[in-house]
Amino acid sequence: MGIPFTIQSEDNRQLKQLQKLLGAPTKIDVLRRGLLLLYQQVEKERREIRWHKAVKLVRKESAMVNAQMRAHSRFKRVGGSE
Repeated sequence: MGIPFTIQSEDNRQLKQLQKLLGAPTKIDVLRRGLLLLYQQVEKERREIRWHKAVKLVRKESAMVNAQMRAHSRFKRVGGSE
Protein backbone atom coordinates (compact mmCIF):
# COMPACT_ATOMS: atom_id res chain seq x y z
CA MET A 1 0.00 0.00 0.00
CA GLY A 2 0.92 3.66 0.05
CA ILE A 3 2.12 5.93 2.78
CA PRO A 4 0.03 5.77 5.98
CA PHE A 5 -1.94 8.92 6.71
CA THR A 6 -3.22 9.67 10.22
CA ILE A 7 -6.49 11.61 10.28
CA GLN A 8 -7.85 13.31 13.38
CA SER A 9 -11.47 12.62 14.31
CA GLU A 10 -12.66 16.15 13.39
CA ASP A 11 -10.90 15.91 10.02
CA ASN A 12 -12.49 12.51 9.46
CA ARG A 13 -15.94 13.94 10.21
CA GLN A 14 -15.40 16.77 7.74
CA LEU A 15 -14.11 14.38 5.10
CA LYS A 16 -17.20 12.17 5.48
CA GLN A 17 -19.48 15.21 5.24
CA LEU A 18 -17.72 16.44 2.10
CA GLN A 19 -17.78 12.93 0.68
CA LYS A 20 -21.57 12.91 0.93
CA LEU A 21 -21.94 16.46 -0.43
CA LEU A 22 -19.67 15.79 -3.40
CA GLY A 23 -20.89 12.29 -4.05
CA ALA A 24 -17.29 11.11 -3.94
CA PRO A 25 -16.82 7.35 -3.73
CA THR A 26 -14.02 7.56 -1.14
CA LYS A 27 -12.46 10.01 1.31
CA ILE A 28 -9.24 9.97 -0.69
CA ASP A 29 -11.23 11.31 -3.67
CA VAL A 30 -12.29 14.23 -1.48
CA LEU A 31 -8.64 14.86 -0.55
CA ARG A 32 -7.57 14.66 -4.20
CA ARG A 33 -10.21 17.21 -5.21
CA GLY A 34 -9.08 19.48 -2.39
CA LEU A 35 -5.45 19.17 -3.44
CA LEU A 36 -6.37 19.93 -7.04
CA LEU A 37 -8.26 23.06 -6.01
CA LEU A 38 -5.38 24.17 -3.80
CA TYR A 39 -2.90 23.60 -6.61
CA GLN A 40 -5.07 25.65 -9.00
CA GLN A 41 -5.30 28.48 -6.46
CA VAL A 42 -1.53 28.55 -5.98
CA GLU A 43 -0.99 28.61 -9.75
CA LYS A 44 -3.48 31.48 -10.09
CA GLU A 45 -1.69 33.46 -7.37
CA ARG A 46 1.66 32.85 -9.07
CA ARG A 47 0.23 34.06 -12.41
CA GLU A 48 -1.13 37.20 -10.73
CA ILE A 49 2.29 37.94 -9.25
CA ARG A 50 3.90 37.57 -12.69
CA TRP A 51 1.22 39.84 -14.23
CA HIS A 52 1.81 42.51 -11.59
CA LYS A 53 5.55 42.39 -12.26
CA ALA A 54 4.96 42.66 -16.02
CA VAL A 55 2.61 45.61 -15.55
CA LYS A 56 5.20 47.43 -13.43
CA LEU A 57 7.80 46.90 -16.15
CA VAL A 58 5.70 48.36 -18.98
CA ARG A 59 3.55 50.90 -17.12
CA LYS A 60 5.62 54.00 -17.91
CA GLU A 61 6.22 53.12 -21.56
CA SER A 62 2.58 52.16 -22.05
CA ALA A 63 1.44 55.51 -20.65
CA MET A 64 3.79 57.32 -23.05
CA VAL A 65 2.51 55.35 -26.05
CA ASN A 66 -1.11 56.00 -25.05
CA ALA A 67 -0.40 59.73 -24.70
CA GLN A 68 1.18 59.78 -28.16
CA MET A 69 -1.80 57.92 -29.62
CA ARG A 70 -4.23 60.41 -28.10
CA ALA A 71 -2.19 63.34 -29.41
CA HIS A 72 -2.38 62.01 -32.97
CA SER A 73 -5.89 60.63 -32.86
CA ARG A 74 -8.29 61.46 -35.68
CA PHE A 75 -11.13 61.37 -33.18
CA LYS A 76 -10.43 64.19 -30.78
CA ARG A 77 -12.88 65.22 -28.11
CA VAL A 78 -14.36 68.64 -28.52
CA GLY A 79 -15.94 70.46 -25.60
CA GLY A 80 -16.98 68.87 -22.31
CA SER A 81 -17.23 65.28 -21.32
CA GLU A 82 -20.17 63.24 -22.50
